[in-house]
Amino acid sequence: MKEATLPAPLFQKEGMFTVTLMRSVKSREKSREKIKALIKENPNITTMEMSEIIGISIKGIEKHIANLKKEGIIDRIGADKGGNWKIL
Repeated sequence: MKEATLPAPLFQKEGMFTVTLMRSVKSREKSREKIKALIKENPNITTMEMSEIIGISIKGIEKHIANLKKEGIIDRIGADKGGNWKIL
C-alpha cells in the first residue's frame, strides 16, 4: 500500500471480518474531473455513457455524481430521463 501511495486499508470486525481497500485520492479526483468535463461537453449525457467513456461502473459514476451534487458543483435539471446536467 505504501509503495502505491494508497491510504491504509480499513479493518472492521462487526459480526463478520471486512477489509476495505481505499482508492487513491488522485484517481478519485481524476474521475470527478472527467465527469465534469463530460457534462460540460454534453449536458444530456447519461450515467451509462459516462461509465463507458471513463471506464468505471455505473454505481461508481452515481456515487461521484451524488458527491458532486452534495458539494454544489453540479445539479440535475428536469427529469431523470430527458433532463440535463448543469455545472454550477
